[in-house]
Amino acid sequence: MKKIILAISCLLVLTSCNNISSEEIANNESSSKNQEIFDSHIAAWKNNFMKGFEQENLDLMMNLFTDSLKWNNPEALMSEMKTKGQLAQALKGYIDGFDEITFSNDVYFGGSHYSSTKPSSSPDAVRIFGEWNSIHTESEAKIAHKWMGVIWFNKDGKVHQFGDYFDISGLNLQIQGNYSR
Repeated sequence: MKKIILAISCLLVLTSCNNISSEEIANNESSSKNQEIFDSHIAAWKNNFMKGFEQENLDLMMNLFTDSLKWNNPEALMSEMKTKGQLAQALKGYIDGFDEITFSNDVYFGGSHYSSTKPSSSPDAVRIFGEWNSIHTESEAKIAHKWMGVIWFNKDGKVHQFGDYFDISGLNLQIQGNYSR
């Protein structure tokens, strides 16, 4: 009798440890799917935008963005949105004006469970942090600055909204040789 009670007790303990609710299974599947989507967005960013900078290939960079892109550039106010064409002009200026453009120490975050607006676990909103390094072509000044970008992907894997943020005046001071860390 003791053996039967012991066996039943062990069986109950083992089965209760593995009892995963259907909600937990769904959350895990959703989380895995969202992680795959997030990872594909990061890969698209790196394979288009970053590689386009490295290769000085504007078409490759612009391939990532929808034709109806809304871009908030570094020197604009938050409410000011520019177009895909204006982004292309700005990027061409960087490609023409700088050499050896690299991006390092990059970190990516998706979704926002805590927000001053509507929280979201969507993998389609990606925050990017890193450091741009380059050499200004005309002055030969070595340039380095922190950067943050926020990009929103659509269901087709294209960026439909993009905000990028960095200290534009610090960049200009570095070019002029009037900036030290």
